Amino acid sequence: MSLWARFNSWPRAARWLVVFVAALGAYFLVVEPALDSTLRLGGSADALESRLRGASSSDQGFVSALGQVESGVQRFGAVNLPVESTAGSEAFNRRVAEILKAHGVRDSTATDREVPVASGPLTQVYTAQNMRLDRLVKDLQFETTPDNVARVIADFERAPEIVAVSRVQITKLQSGRGVPAGTVRANITAEAWKLSRKGRGR
Repeated sequence: MSLWARFNSWPRAARWLVVFVAALGAYFLVVEPALDSTLRLGGSADALESRLRGASSSDQGFVSALGQVESGVQRFGAVNLPVESTAGSEAFNRRVAEILKAHGVRDSTATDREVPVASGPLTQVYTAQNMRLDRLVKDLQFETTPDNVARVIADFERAPEIVAVSRVQITKLQSGRGVPAGTVRANITAEAWKLSRKGRGR
């Protein structure tokens, strides 16, 4: 009697039990390992996708930040980094004088002072190099028209030797006694950086 004929001669319950055991064995020997492999591959794919999304997000953040920097440079101009020499302060003073002269500003007064730069990422970089970073602060006062004040400030903002225009105060003057109508008094503070070795005199 063949194996198949012998199987058919068994009671129905016995035949179903054999089919169930065979199916159970096939599941654990073939299907479950395949599912485990699929899940592992799926987990690896998810992890890879997460890393790719993170890289993409970082790239997009970098591109966005770069675009903001480029926009700022186009709008306000480049800024020179501080250098260890008196050339920086000389260039700063010279550029301020050139801008005032270019816009016909005469009889201006200026007060210069040095202020330590507040602690932050930039100062930490130079502190590690035994350097001190100060702000060169120039308080200017002059009289001109409102439009001319705006042009002076715009040139200050674009000048790479000037890192900031930190204060602007405009006061309208009464005309008469040599003061043309529409004249204003401008108080403007322009700033630059000064870099020096620690322990040296200012």
